[in-house]
Amino acid sequence: MSTLAQTYDAIAHRYDQGDGINDWIALPIIQHFCPTHTRTALEVGCGVGRIAIEMSKRVDLVWGIDISKEMIAYAQRRAQSADKPIRFVQGDALTFDFGSRMFDFVYGAYITAYFDVPTLLRRLASLTFRDGRILIVGGMGSPGSGSGKYLGQVQHYAECLRFLRRHGAPINLPRFIANVFHRVQCLGSKEWQAVEAWNRARRGENPEANWRNQFLATLPGARIEQITPKLACAIWDQS
Repeated sequence: MSTLAQTYDAIAHRYDQGDGINDWIALPIIQHFCPTHTRTALEVGCGVGRIAIEMSKRVDLVWGIDISKEMIAYAQRRAQSADKPIRFVQGDALTFDFGSRMFDFVYGAYITAYFDVPTLLRRLASLTFRDGRILIVGGMGSPGSGSGKYLGQVQHYAECLRFLRRHGAPINLPRFIANVFHRVQCLGSKEWQAVEAWNRARRGENPEANWRNQFLATLPGARIEQITPKLACAIWDQS
């Protein structure tokens, strides 16, 4: 069976071709909860770099890390047109050597299925400055199976669209719809089936079911913000 890095290497082109429907949904959430004093930020599981590049418009220094070398290659190409330098690195966030580097804001979207959550959170806490913040955006369980998987995704994105509208996020509706269809097609691809197989083999059918409880138990003082019925974010402030 392929490693997780190899699995995402194979699907990286799909993330690059689409406009990143999950990135577009996660970005306003991440921006909303980014502390105003943030000067340095780290994105865990940065993929092809869309969110990190947007964050660089308001943060002095942004790092992005992803286990997939193909994802990072796409991110580095995208970053060439960014106004500020962005450091994209390939590696495992649990073991990568950041040296003495720490961050005001550490965030990730849809990453909890790929880590032992308490171990991940302790690692991220060690990289966060005092008065800094950790933010994790995550789903409420697996997307399901069969035709229900696709219907559930469409319903989820409709709820996310309402969330974006309520918060005044700019929306290009035709592009949004096109991205939803791209995402649904991606879910039916052989490459994405490999991702799901990796998750099932490692975590079971519903790998993200308990990540919120683990977040609260590992980082005292953390809180959960429910965004939509199937989307939440967990926040912890380093004191």
